[in-house]
Amino acid sequence: MSIFTTEDGNKLNYAMHGNGNAPMLMLHGLSQSTLTFTGMLETLLPGRTLYLCDLPGHGDSYRPASYRAETMINDVAELLRDVINKPAIVYGHSLGSLIASGVAACEPELVSKLILSDPPLIVWDEPRWKKSIISSYFGWARKTLNAGLSVEQIVPMLQVAFPHRSKDVLKDQAIALSQMDAGIIDATLDAEIATRDDIMALFEKIRCPTLLLQADPRILAAASDEDILAIQARIKNTQHLKFAGADHDLHLWKQQKILEAVLGFIKL
Repeated sequence: MSIFTTEDGNKLNYAMHGNGNAPMLMLHGLSQSTLTFTGMLETLLPGRTLYLCDLPGHGDSYRPASYRAETMINDVAELLRDVINKPAIVYGHSLGSLIASGVAACEPELVSKLILSDPPLIVWDEPRWKKSIISSYFGWARKTLNAGLSVEQIVPMLQVAFPHRSKDVLKDQAIALSQMDAGIIDATLDAEIATRDDIMALFEKIRCPTLLLQADPRILAAASDEDILAIQARIKNTQHLKFAGADHDLHLWKQQKILEAVLGFIKL
């Protein structure tokens, strides 16, 4: 693991894997970390150099006084410019998809292709959000952080919520959750990070080829069919794949299918 310091003194923790010619940056979702992509590395590595970054408020990256998408977008753009130093494929899951979109919109020369995994537009749909299991999960996560529970205490609780996930995946999830700043949960849920209009304005500016990966709205998804259509209306060069039976954490639940979709897209 390495630390990158931005011009503003913000410290981002990142890891580099491989030494291929094609760089790819992977950005995780809220309450996750670089650990979330562990199971994808072996398949994605051939011919590529993979960069995994802890977003602000997660892992060993910095904790700002307030969380704003604009600042996080600038941080990641600097990492791309100064560390990777060539156009990269950028993969973003959930919160990471919003930051990835911002970089592609504001610094188009840094992003060759964009992959957005279940963008969390549900956050700005209050009726749907209040009934969502995702909302309940982050409410539980906030209480867990306040209680200061250990990784060993968190794992059994996650096993109840996610019985289909392996023990190794749940341990990584527990570690990531225990390391995060509870303040970023509040900032996300209170729309302090960004508003829906902010995010839609970013989508309007994206010109690179974009792959939209959608979870199953019947199960546990952060983007509805209407949300996906709204994104497609703004990003003109898109491919869209919807995965029946997949929950919000697509890369954990339907990992092989996600990998096949990603590899097919980036090889075009």
